[in-house]
Amino acid sequence: GGFASVGCRGCVVATGKHYYEVTLRSTGCMQIGWCDAGYRGNADNGEGVGDWPHSWAYDGWRQYRWHDGHAEWGARWSKGDVLGCLLDMDARTMSFTLNGMGEDVGMGLAFTDVRFSGGLYPCASFNRREKMTFNLGSAPWRHPPPEGYRGYMDAVNASIGDYKTLLRAEAGLDAYGGLGLGATSSAPPTPRASRAKAGGGGEGSPGGSEGAEKAPPAKHESAA
Repeated sequence: GGFASVGCRGCVVATGKHYYEVTLRSTGCMQIGWCDAGYRGNADNGEGVGDWPHSWAYDGWRQYRWHDGHAEWGARWSKGDVLGCLLDMDARTMSFTLNGMGEDVGMGLAFTDVRFSGGLYPCASFNRREKMTFNLGSAPWRHPPPEGYRGYMDAVNASIGDYKTLLRAEAGLDAYGGLGLGATSSAPPTPRASRAKAGGGGEGSPGGSEGAEKAPPAKHESAA
């Protein structure tokens, strides 16, 4: 039961062009895209990525795009398809491809004038029977992104590098303190968000709290 969310909440991006892929291992109710720092899902109430203003998603089961509501958009996906998720922070746009194809199959540009809080990170919500595999860039792409886009894993690695630099700087300060040349802190540095991790708490987790699964909205509902 429920509509759990998983995401890389520990590492948000606010500039540049980013890409990740999702290979679909099932074909049912999944909402895949991006969330900002203000996103809070509610698995028990069936609220996931795209259901509120702090998130954006594509759903190829019902052929909707989601952002604080839904609108008919995109192609219908099948098991084994590869969804490409593209984020251009400079142009403030989000696009999606299906098996490397865009506008020619009804995909492509989905959201414009994206306004976000803090930064954005990959995230997805799904019913418990659904399965998918993320590739953030640590494995070869099934369908490489357009020129200028980088794998989201690059941002994760850069964040890890920043954290290691902080640790080295802290160690240097401790060394000076040991020589009586400056103050030293006995408390460890506060870790910076440095790596992608599964969303928790309100976002839920795979096989998380039991609750009502996401029900498909009626096709006659007005698009948001």
